[in-house]
Amino acid sequence: MATSRKVIVCHLYPAGIPCEFAVSGDEEEIFKLAIQHAVESHGYRDTPSLRERLRSMLRVETLKKTA
Repeated sequence: MATSRKVIVCHLYPAGIPCEFAVSGDEEEIFKLAIQHAVESHGYRDTPSLRERLRSMLRVETLKKTA
């Protein structure tokens, strides 16, 4: 059986910043972490535009459960 989680990867942000930050899990939790990372690590302001871009970067990560 497979479970779906969300993933976001910083270097996919269109600013071209070399960064290896990536996180996966519950959509709202990783969304909050991505905002925090963008603000604290890259100096972005927490704006509706930033949130919209980050939300568009969320992807489904499918993992297979092992017994």
